Amino acid sequence: MEFEIGCDIQEIDKIILDKHFLSNIFTKDEISFCENKSNPRMHFAGRFAAKESAIKALSGLGEKIFYKDLEISEKQRKPAMKILKNLNNRYSIKVTISHSGNYAIGFTIVLKDEKHNN
Repeated sequence: MEFEIGCDIQEIDKIILDKHFLSNIFTKDEISFCENKSNPRMHFAGRFAAKESAIKALSGLGEKIFYKDLEISEKQRKPAMKILKNLNNRYSIKVTISHSGNYAIGFTIVLKDEKHNN
């Protein structure tokens, strides 16, 4: 099975809450989710780190992908990531996000579908 991993860490206080910046990185649903939290900056930082980690992993598999090609949602209080860009369902993604102090980390494993390994 072909796979890649990615990891990224972000300093929470350095995340810019400018609407133009956020709209270039996050989908409307992601922005709405984070803005409805008691500490939006922390949640934006975690999602930014997770997207960075996925971009690193996908680039290791030869894919060129951008922030808004990915979307993070919550499934049973756990982050879930989907690829919005049409890659013909070649990959599945597992993601985790964690926060501690002034840092947020995202870790991603991208698995290439077995039928696309050739």
